[in-house]
Amino acid sequence: MTEISGAIKFGAPMYNRGETAQCAELYQVTMKNMLRSKATVQDAKVRDRFEAALQEAEKCEMPNEKAWALRRGFDDVAEILQNKYRAQPQILTPRDIPEKATKVLWDFSADVNSAWRTLNDSIMGGISDMAIEWKDECAEFKGTVRLDYNGGFASARARRQIDIAAFDGFYLDVRCSTPDKVFLLLVKDYECTSTQVNFKAPFAATEEWGRIYVPFEALTPEMRGRTVQRGPLDTSNLQEIGLMIIKGVGENQTGQFQLDVRAIGAYSES
Repeated sequence: MTEISGAIKFGAPMYNRGETAQCAELYQVTMKNMLRSKATVQDAKVRDRFEAALQEAEKCEMPNEKAWALRRGFDDVAEILQNKYRAQPQILTPRDIPEKATKVLWDFSADVNSAWRTLNDSIMGGISDMAIEWKDECAEFKGTVRLDYNGGFASARARRQIDIAAFDGFYLDVRCSTPDKVFLLLVKDYECTSTQVNFKAPFAATEEWGRIYVPFEALTPEMRGRTVQRGPLDTSNLQEIGLMIIKGVGENQTGQFQLDVRAIGAYSES
């Protein structure tokens, strides 16, 4: 990554000054040097992408075209390396911890139907679905995740301004009749409402009732499935909380699912 960023740092200004041949030469030398390193040789995806970029550049007649062929190779390899070394979030599961204090945010044994709405991949042309059914002791979030028409997610969300800055995280009292599925807790603060960023944390429930604890630091800022750089979640000014199931988070995400939720709240540890 250091070699790539260094080459682009010096090569991009060259290109912008019209020194396209010098830029292309810098990119080519850097790429060939990286191909000689042991780390690059051992990574098949990186090696193959670099070799393809060099071959494409050799076919280019104009230096600006050659520079761009090599630059695209750098960009693709940078993405490969970022995905490779990006830490995968821990899938949270039910556990017991000493609680100092709790605050119920949603009690699903009561009628809160008006507070929650579904938002599925139909907004992108998909046909996944989620419905909410209200029972005596819980709400059932159930439906089907389908990949047709580039779809693959279903969710339910509730908007409410919340201040839980005095707490350490969220808790969810849940059970799941499809325990192979991984769900996401989705949270938005005020800034998120204007930037399309969501804070997310994956969790998996069992067929028995259990409490899942989601520390605030376990929530990762994402936009369109990609981790983004952003300040910490403003827990004093939350605007939306949701539950989501989406392709790619677990191994068996497609098909029918059902998550029963008895309560969502905040907790602090003793």
